[in-house]
Amino acid sequence: MQEAVYHGLYDHSVAGILLFGAGGQVQDANLRAAALVGRPPDELTGMLFPALGADPEVALRFLLAVGRGPVEQQELTLVREDGRAVHCLASGAPLGPDRQVVTLVDMTGQHLARAALEAANRTMATLAGILDHDLAVAVDDLETCLARIRLGVADPEVLGLLRLFGERIEAIRRRGEVSREFRVLGTRPPAWQPVQDAVEEARHRLDPGPVAVLTWTARLEVYADPALPVALYHLLHNATLPRTGATAVVVSYHHAPDGCRIVVEDDGAGIPPEAREHLFDQTSTRYGHGLYLAREILGITGIGIAEEGTGTGARFVLSVPLEECRVS
Repeated sequence: MQEAVYHGLYDHSVAGILLFGAGGQVQDANLRAAALVGRPPDELTGMLFPALGADPEVALRFLLAVGRGPVEQQELTLVREDGRAVHCLASGAPLGPDRQVVTLVDMTGQHLARAALEAANRTMATLAGILDHDLAVAVDDLETCLARIRLGVADPEVLGLLRLFGERIEAIRRRGEVSREFRVLGTRPPAWQPVQDAVEEARHRLDPGPVAVLTWTARLEVYADPALPVALYHLLHNATLPRTGATAVVVSYHHAPDGCRIVVEDDGAGIPPEAREHLFDQTSTRYGHGLYLAREILGITGIGIAEEGTGTGARFVLSVPLEECRVS
């Protein structure tokens, strides 16, 4: 009875199953494995596994690894008898001396979809880069024209309007920058990053004016998206805006039982009470432009952010999980 169950599972498995003997020769194959490579089961018997691979050396290395111990879900490309490629997730394990079992799951559809998506993303990135360049050139041209107009104007009312016009141009520039940052968000793998270096990179992008930026995060590293400096830039940018009245921004950290806390605080006017509820909402019209992007960047690796100021200055606290922070 038990043997019949095993035969039923083997014959009707949704995965292809190959049994190998000494020398990597196929001893047996179920119907699904035969269908994957487009050959009858009896024709597969006696074939060497590398002969089925698009890259015989890769197939041989896989089978040798299986002979040493279990291998799970390795991408492997096989070739059908008609020449078509079959992209599989291959797993295997030794069954004893000179015997191995390999299972194959067809991932060709998913592989083609992924390749098409990657191609589309590359095309979109190229087009977006062209649009970014054109927008940047247009903004530069507007600023040049505005500067020339100012030289010939003395009327205070007109100068006031030109100042507002300049602020709108700068807002367009910043929206373009945020758009570029969002497009690359999550496209690169997270990595361990020295926080001090990330803060310095963010500070170099700033024009803080008279506001001092002080950093006390030496030796601290966090596991975060490569855009961590962008997130810190938006926190520092908001703190150093003239309207905050801040004279200094301090970045520090302290340990907590469940990880560490990175604190970005200033001595300015603080966050207006009416702005706190929607501080991290997706908006560019209220206090805190860029904070939504900062939250999204940090959230990729589970780093939380909250504003914990008590009325005198803004105080942003980044909560880093225990496994994602270390002191080198």
